[in-house]
Amino acid sequence: MICLDASDIAAVLADERLLEPEKYEEFVAAMLPLCQDLPILGRELVYRGWLTSFQLEQIVAGQAEGLFLGSYVLIAPLGEGGMGRVYLARNYKLDCYVAIKVMRDEQARRPAVLARFHREIRALGRIRHPNIVQAIDADALPGAIYYVMQHFEGIDLGRFVRQNGPLLVADACDYVLQVADALKHASQNGLIHRDIKPSNLLLTEPDHMVKVLDLGLTRCEVPESDSIFNELTRAGTIIGTPDYMPPEQIKDSRSADIRSDLYSLGCTFYYLLSGRAPFEHLTATVDKLCAHEDLMPTPIRQLRPDVPPEVASIVERLMAKRRRDRIQTPDALMAELRDVVQMLYSPMRDTLVDTPALTLIDVPMLPILAEIPRTVVFEEGEIDVMTQARIEPEPPPRRQCWYEFHPLQLLIATVLAALALVVLWQSGYGPNAGR
Repeated sequence: MICLDASDIAAVLADERLLEPEKYEEFVAAMLPLCQDLPILGRELVYRGWLTSFQLEQIVAGQAEGLFLGSYVLIAPLGEGGMGRVYLARNYKLDCYVAIKVMRDEQARRPAVLARFHREIRALGRIRHPNIVQAIDADALPGAIYYVMQHFEGIDLGRFVRQNGPLLVADACDYVLQVADALKHASQNGLIHRDIKPSNLLLTEPDHMVKVLDLGLTRCEVPESDSIFNELTRAGTIIGTPDYMPPEQIKDSRSADIRSDLYSLGCTFYYLLSGRAPFEHLTATVDKLCAHEDLMPTPIRQLRPDVPPEVASIVERLMAKRRRDRIQTPDALMAELRDVVQMLYSPMRDTLVDTPALTLIDVPMLPILAEIPRTVVFEEGEIDVMTQARIEPEPPPRRQCWYEFHPLQLLIATVLAALALVVLWQSGYGPNAGR
């Protein structure tokens, strides 16, 4: 066991790839004279953000050299897969952050893997798609094979669902649509992913775009006579993740094609909607693999009654056991998903009828001309919709005095009054009524 003291740590930190010269000078001049206790110094370095816990562990273990790969300094692990580990790293020359996938030591020492790496990394260099994390560098060093990818802030969909529960149906459809577009681009460039799963789909912040991860070192489309690929397949293990693996890939990983990726995408779709993988209840790996070959999972509508039949049908056909029964291409899947997304979003989005018309007075556009109001009231008065002319308001009616009546009206009133007096006279109410 390697036992380092404070002076050993200072020697390691003198490398400016780990610590900037100004920080190193402060460490030597201000921190070391006050404290020689390695655990305390280490906690202080991590607290200040000068090192990460991962970097400190590597240094204390005497493995500081393992933090350097070419122009990159490893900062912290991001994840681990069957072929290697992914790290957050910094290009100390350009001072930018990237993600690096480092192949396992046992893989890196195999000539077949090395030859395959060079072939596939050239294929990755052709990939340019907004929904695929792009490979930007690669190298094969003694005992280490790695390739460098863009780094995005976000969370993978597996973790997102575990933290927040199943997705809204519309969101799940939107994310699967983005992945299908990415798989289309990859297959057109001769790449099959063979490990589509929620943890390989990064949901970026804040734009909520899905980025396909781990496309590198999957499989190029190569002829059956490719001896290097055949050697690798015979010597290797099953490639993929049991919860999302298509039946044909279980039997022979060389037979995987774009429909295999679509099967895995169907299993992923199932997970996004239900919060669990299709055969997650099975604990043994062999049982899961057998289930993918022989069984259908619980129908998605039994787990999520709010899932429309159209969506349930897509999920079911993506997970068909025979490739010929599946949705055959990403294009076909995208066409169906676009129709579903339009159906799901239409009640919440404006239609042509609801959209304000771009007229001079901003009158809502209605489907029938006869239903358009003739005038529209503004604070300044009424405007005629058809002519755009202002309509001056009529003055309010004025009360009339008695002397403003028409002569004929006065004559009629006089006659009526005389008749009333005659009737009263004859009834005994006249001047001589009391006699």
